[in-house]
Amino acid sequence: WDFSWAFASRFLIMMAWSFLLTYQLFFLTDQLSLAKSDATQVMVKSMAIIATATIAISLIGGFITDWTGRRKPLVFLAAVMEGAGFLTIALAPSVPQFLVGVAIAGIGKGLYFAVDLALLAAILPSEKDRAKDMGVFQIANSLPQSLAPAIAPIILVIGSTSGKNYAPIYFIGAIFALLGAFAIRAIRRSR
Repeated sequence: WDFSWAFASRFLIMMAWSFLLTYQLFFLTDQLSLAKSDATQVMVKSMAIIATATIAISLIGGFITDWTGRRKPLVFLAAVMEGAGFLTIALAPSVPQFLVGVAIAGIGKGLYFAVDLALLAAILPSEKDRAKDMGVFQIANSLPQSLAPAIAPIILVIGSTSGKNYAPIYFIGAIFALLGAFAIRAIRRSR
């Protein structure tokens, strides 16, 4: 069951990220009323923040998890941070707050991916099927990228009469991230 819980956590986290990466242009133009050229510049900043935070924190997270031997608390914290970032984005009335949300989520992402892979390596179901299991786990990374655009219109319709209120997508992303955090807690073969 541990592998299934790790899969569920990664799947939920990647759903949240698929919403952010797919819909940030629409959030910036329709929600924050930026011109497309200005929104594009903000997206470049957003991606730079995510990349910088992910790289820096993943190195730190890897060191901390090796030093403490603990995985679950760090993965849980990381997923909660991602959820907090998505919530900050959903409530953002301005570009600076949007970028703060992106930074919080990016820090969570860096910590999550560094430590989650260490946790996964410790709980793979069978030594002889590791490559197959890692291939199956990759579905948790890929499938959300197809599902998020398929379910986002439903969220948009439910969340807004105009269909241009993108905050509900980020609220749902925050919920997915928090559910991803709680899925980690069910894992038994890792500390």
